[in-house]
Amino acid sequence: MNIAIQTKNLILRRLVPKDYKAFALYYNHPEVAKWISVYEGDTSKATFEYNRQLETSYGIFLKDSDKLVGNIQFVNLANDFTADVGFILDSMHWGQGIMKEALMTALDYMFDVRGFCTIRAACDEKNIRSVKLLLSCGFAHEATLKNVSYIGGVANVAHFYKEGKKMKGEKKSQIELLEELGENSSLNEIQEYLKKVFELRGFSDKTIQQDMLHLCEEVGELSQALRRNPDGIKGEIADVFIILASIANQLGISIFDAFEGKEKVNAQRKWNKKDVE
Repeated sequence: MNIAIQTKNLILRRLVPKDYKAFALYYNHPEVAKWISVYEGDTSKATFEYNRQLETSYGIFLKDSDKLVGNIQFVNLANDFTADVGFILDSMHWGQGIMKEALMTALDYMFDVRGFCTIRAACDEKNIRSVKLLLSCGFAHEATLKNVSYIGGVANVAHFYKEGKKMKGEKKSQIELLEELGENSSLNEIQEYLKKVFELRGFSDKTIQQDMLHLCEEVGELSQALRRNPDGIKGEIADVFIILASIANQLGISIFDAFEGKEKVNAQRKWNKKDVE
């Protein structure tokens, strides 16, 4: 399931094949390309496909038009919960605060939901926009390496890092919350876990109407999995339950209490085969 991360003005989501045309336009623009670190022989198509397959790569879309204007990717994910971040923005949208809004949201997701401790970044020290962006997003300057190979030449490369709340002993990540659950967890405990996860993801302001539309989509995906993709059935059942729990949480309803109450009524009924057809 491709869950989108929403901000006030943007939507961050995984790239899909139809996004390539817009990606290539900004990726190949000279003002953008001169700051992109690529391997020899890389093309916009190869880079796009790499990002599309990368679990922690997100396109940046304008909420009001669904236009792709950039992307953020987290790479070199390590067992010590560190990663490197890179980002690209269409030069037509420089200076509008778009990348800061997207990057801050993506960092919150990596720290609070994925449980990462430290995110690193690097750029040519002459790339003043990126340097200012990183500093404004709370990154600390670690060092500048002089005369190193970079983007097909030699440059002074500035290195930055940012520590998440986990390093400071604050809010638990989704991974930590999930580890507190087990096979014997109650339905109420699972529902409370999902409530905390939705808050971490920044979805607490979603409306019931939005969740109902999302639920319809997930039921459709479950139906498709039952017909064509047996390996995906478990995941789709989980997705349906997650959205149902979100609706119940918004309404202040305990799923267990609702289930128990309904079954007490059902236990008094006389059933025949026509009742379930």
